[in-house]
Amino acid sequence: METKKKLVITPGKKLAIVMAAAVFCVMLLSFLWGPASQ
Repeated sequence: METKKKLVITPGKKLAIVMAAAVFCVMLLSFLWGPASQ
């Protein structure tokens, strides 16, 4: 069970990961819809 201890995510890291994922999703969607809308 040592691997679970190493994968502990602090609230700060969790927030950073969520924000990074949100930004990535927005960029991906804008990249896909940008050329399509033109």
